[in-house]
Amino acid sequence: MAQEETISIYRVRFETMVSVKDGKHTTTTRYARFLKPCADNVDQAINVPNTPLLSENFSHNSTSWASKVLFKSWVRPHEKWEEWIDRLARKHGDIWNQTCIYDSILSSTYQIHCNRNLILGLAEFWCLETNTFIFPWGEATITLEDVMLIGGHLVTGEPVTSPLTKALIKVEGAMKEKRNELLNTRAKKTTHLAWMRHFMDVETEIEHVVFLALWLSRYVFPSLPGDTLRKEVFPLAIHQAEGKKMALAPAVLASLYRNLSLLKEQAVTSQEAIIVSGPLQLVHVGVKVFKRLEFLVLVVGKKVCNLKS
Repeated sequence: MAQEETISIYRVRFETMVSVKDGKHTTTTRYARFLKPCADNVDQAINVPNTPLLSENFSHNSTSWASKVLFKSWVRPHEKWEEWIDRLARKHGDIWNQTCIYDSILSSTYQIHCNRNLILGLAEFWCLETNTFIFPWGEATITLEDVMLIGGHLVTGEPVTSPLTKALIKVEGAMKEKRNELLNTRAKKTTHLAWMRHFMDVETEIEHVVFLALWLSRYVFPSLPGDTLRKEVFPLAIHQAEGKKMALAPAVLASLYRNLSLLKEQAVTSQEAIIVSGPLQLVHVGVKVFKRLEFLVLVVGKKVCNLKS
């Protein structure tokens, strides 16, 4: 029986490729992969339709931003956060590697400075219906691959909503009990700093899982109010402490899309103050990708026009 031909989404051919690094163009002739459908020459290429792009029907200047815009998820690492990571890494580093969260935990020790105008400028191009940025040169968005590469989060694994076993529910109960104790203090809320100070100073059996809960609540799934520990992340932290690989990337991406849409909606409805959360740092870093895409679109478009003329 003849072996069936493998179905591929790309074609491989020997072609001259142009790469750009530090503003310099380098030309190499090598084997390259092209997504199907692809043309062998300019004559086979399909002409660009005359229908207007979405960006031409979108008013980017219609948004009048409120005088006060707060990004509650843009937080700095606590003073002893890195010290806590170093101590727990010696004990649980193997589990962090096993669950593919080591790099993401380490990245939480760095501070990404917020460029307010950059985020607001991007938000003006955000489309709620398509979850994409509609730029004058085309559409682009943050993808699962971006979340994986920039944030270090797994695309595959157990869903973040996976239930706990009866034995692990007891661990969750102990965590909720500690959280309630902090709620009964003068502050009347469980802040990230209070949670860290409570468990960092006294080593307990659940120190690892409460550390992961803080990391998830503050750096992975930040929400309003910004500095309050979320009990919703407790089951996820418990699974990770048990060494299970959890698919964080889809949930992180959904949170990012939701908060970008909320930012855009509040810009239209609120004139006094806008308060948003979510992992907007991913957008901050992803801007470099968009700028490179814009450059490639302009370069390719110019070359096609020159070849046709």
